[in-house]
Amino acid sequence: QAQTSSLSQFVFNTDSSPQTAGSTFSITITAKASNGNTVTSYTGTNTLTASSGTITPTTTNAFVAGVWTGQVTLSQAGTGISISTSGGGKSGTTNKIIVNPGALDRFVFNTISSPQTAGKTFSITITTKDANSNTVTSYTGINTLSVSSGTISQTSTSAFVAGVWTGSVSLSASGSGITIGTSGSSKSGTSNLFTVNAGALDHFIFSNIGTQTVGTAFSITLTA
Repeated sequence: QAQTSSLSQFVFNTDSSPQTAGSTFSITITAKASNGNTVTSYTGTNTLTASSGTITPTTTNAFVAGVWTGQVTLSQAGTGISISTSGGGKSGTTNKIIVNPGALDRFVFNTISSPQTAGKTFSITITTKDANSNTVTSYTGINTLSVSSGTISQTSTSAFVAGVWTGSVSLSASGSGITIGTSGSSKSGTSNLFTVNAGALDHFIFSNIGTQTVGTAFSITLTA
């Protein structure tokens, strides 16, 4: 039988595992005396923290008869994650749970160094992310690749592995402020801005020369 005793600790009901980052789930916290009885007189408001990432909300409402039940979300995916609470000078921690990444939200490129050289291959890495920036390790799709100017040497990736793809590409056009884009499963991502320098000299091109008159000077333009 529940009794009114001195508060010793807070005890969580066992949290089921796995949960999903960004999705709500219910937790129940009970104020307990050292003898295991529920401290029914406890009506305080507690803080909530997570061992990794953030938790929403960060405080409970007032306990009712020593018990609080509410909905929370966690931001960080991972294993061995726990939730802790404190109030009335006492604390408590849940069992360790697994938190899986949320649904695919976007693709993120590793920073592409600048400058690159037109016609020369370089490596790019693309990572899947959920709304909380966790890597969506379950993603194994094949994405399209595009470039903001000119053409890119391969227009699609191979299959992602554990939510990550690394591969070599080359670009045809030189210029500044160039970006590479990717899309897959109705989501997209764009790299940082970078510069592409012209490649080594290959040939010379004359601009079009129209009909001229013998003995009369005319202008020509020659481009490397």
